[in-house]
Amino acid sequence: MPSTRTAFILASSTNPREFVQRRGRILRLAPGKTLAVIYDFLVVPPTDRLALKLGSDVGILQREMPRFVEFAFSAMNQFSARAVIRDILDRFEMLNLLDEKPWDVYHTLKRWDWSAYE
Repeated sequence: MPSTRTAFILASSTNPREFVQRRGRILRLAPGKTLAVIYDFLVVPPTDRLALKLGSDVGILQREMPRFVEFAFSAMNQFSARAVIRDILDRFEMLNLLDEKPWDVYHTLKRWDWSAYE
């Protein structure tokens, strides 16, 4: 896979070691390779239910955010990527996650009190 220049991640792991390793394989240097493009698809709650803040919807974001922050943190388009999910995080009062380091997001969400959303 060293010559891979474009990757579509459709079912990524929620394990930080796995998604960092997967990203590393795609970004691995190869002769003539100067850039790699990764399309990471996130699962987010349906926009028509955002106002409800359902526990299951919060759980979706909980699983997706560590990977999103990790990938966006080092991406060339990090600010446009962050703009896409900003409104959703704001509605779930999770906007602070965009300002944290990737590993901090993972640990923050493991300790989060989700009872308010149930």
